[in-house]
Amino acid sequence: MLVTTLIILAVLVLWLAGWWFSHGEDLRIRDHPVEDSGQERFSRPGGPSLGHSRAEDDIRAMGNQVSGMSHKQRLQ
Repeated sequence: MLVTTLIILAVLVLWLAGWWFSHGEDLRIRDHPVEDSGQERFSRPGGPSLGHSRAEDDIRAMGNQVSGMSHKQRLQ
């Protein structure tokens, strides 16, 4: 009888803990529709900023520098 009660109590505690941790803050307010292409657009009317475009160019340049290098060389 005691063992059964402890098992039931343990299951209940685990269930409550799972329920508690799975019910976080409601973030549906941050949801927005995605275009049919699966890509999102910038909410800024003029598109990405100049700084964003420069950052993209820098990332592409870094990618070109490491192409053809071994994994070990890239880590160094």
